[in-house]
Amino acid sequence: MLIIGDADGCPPVGVVALDPARMPIRPPLLAFHPRSPRPPRQRSVHCPSCRHGFSLTRRAVSVRCPKCATPIAFDDLTLGQRVEGTITTMGRVTLRDTCGVRGRLTCGMLEQSGKFDGDATVYGPAVLQAGSRTTGTLVARSVTIEAGAKAVCRLKITPNPGPPPTPGRRTIEQVRHALPQAAHGLPRVVPNR
Repeated sequence: MLIIGDADGCPPVGVVALDPARMPIRPPLLAFHPRSPRPPRQRSVHCPSCRHGFSLTRRAVSVRCPKCATPIAFDDLTLGQRVEGTITTMGRVTLRDTCGVRGRLTCGMLEQSGKFDGDATVYGPAVLQAGSRTTGTLVARSVTIEAGAKAVCRLKITPNPGPPPTPGRRTIEQVRHALPQAAHGLPRVVPNR
């Protein structure tokens, strides 16, 4: 309801009823509020050291594992020359046809059209393109070998690639179980004097 009157405080001249369904303009408060933010896109990752799985946003460049505090980088690499040594990133690694890698490779995704000789652990898909040559060991979540690719390697496809988790602290029962039977009654602490 809208009351029409004079600005000087005189009595109202008329009363007009407004129908909210027929109002052509939205109330100003609703028009100026921004949209609610979309939830960030998440990706699930595994720590290459302890295999602990966790999720984080796709925009993350580096992070520390919440379980073992190992730093994890998500840089994408494209290699086009000879490289020897260790390459570790949880991003995408692309080996061009002019590339030759010898050593250890740990990555999130692998696209290979060059030569690789060594141990590769891929936490996502590995694609061996035509003209590529792979020797050594390849452990990946999934592998695609295109026609014309050469793979003379030990191949392991597993849902959780990577090294076995390092043992943490052991309980006293686990330590006693590891000791020989005769030693169960013997261990005793003698203080240094």
